[in-house]
Amino acid sequence: MFFYDDEKKAEIRKKVYEHFELEDDVHTILYAPTFRNARNLDVYDIDYDRLIAAAEKRFGGRWVVINRYHFKLAHKLESVAVLKNNDRVLDGNSYSDIQELMLASDIGITDYSSWICDYILLGRPAFIYARDIEEYDGERGFYYPLESTPFAVAQNNDEMEANILNFDEDVFAAKQKKFLEDRGCIEDGHAAQRVVGLIRTVMCERK
Repeated sequence: MFFYDDEKKAEIRKKVYEHFELEDDVHTILYAPTFRNARNLDVYDIDYDRLIAAAEKRFGGRWVVINRYHFKLAHKLESVAVLKNNDRVLDGNSYSDIQELMLASDIGITDYSSWICDYILLGRPAFIYARDIEEYDGERGFYYPLESTPFAVAQNNDEMEANILNFDEDVFAAKQKKFLEDRGCIEDGHAAQRVVGLIRTVMCERK
């Protein structure tokens, strides 16, 4: 999906924007954190107003947040007042396909969810907001330290705001490139084509 041509990407973006009744010139932040075994809801305290203000100051234009909780927690957090009283915070759980939300979003933010590692294939700004790194590491662990990722990590709203305001496209692009290279990523939109070619080659050799 991330390697669709521009026309197909625009079609998906239009679909997402129509769902949320957004005007074309509005920019979107996808905030999609994961769950905790402890079900600690205090960790979902990201300050949406500061987040939006920082994005508008750093990148310009009008911004909204598409807030998409993990399905195991969505029912517990759906009554959060800010989601009901802030028209710039949209219910991302009302949209079924997170990949389409990713494709349509201009910034991605999570805590520990792996979708952010797919999101960097789009080359767009991405951040981590995680209040409970030590606790989560003890509970579930990480594949690799968060500081080894391209994403600026914030453990509170002050740091989250600063990370957005200080975002450097060139630095992020370099870290993104190294991160993907170090993990042997060869995603370029032609992976399926190469697999089919390999299968055909093997089949021909066996004839």
